[in-house]
Amino acid sequence: MEIPIRIEELYRKLAERLKKGDMVIVDYGYTFAEWYRPNLKNGSLRGYKNHRRVEVASEWKENNDMTTHIHFDALLEWEKEYGLKTVVSHQGRNITRLR
Repeated sequence: MEIPIRIEELYRKLAERLKKGDMVIVDYGYTFAEWYRPNLKNGSLRGYKNHRRVEVASEWKENNDMTTHIHFDALLEWEKEYGLKTVVSHQGRNITRLR
């Protein structure tokens, strides 16, 4: 399972700076239960080049985009610690409803 080492630090810093208003984080992600799906057995790290997915790490060369997914349950846990209200909305499910 992927461990989001730096994201908690970023979330904490944003919480410290936010005095009033809302913070919106838009990204793709999964709950901890969803991380156990077979299609995620190798994690969510993906590479893209020319709008096409690059599967093999050896193909990840210069000018490729790399992405990973957010741990939604981690955000929900951190909200308690840092005093932010977190609402999780699954982007993929919302997009498919637009059809």
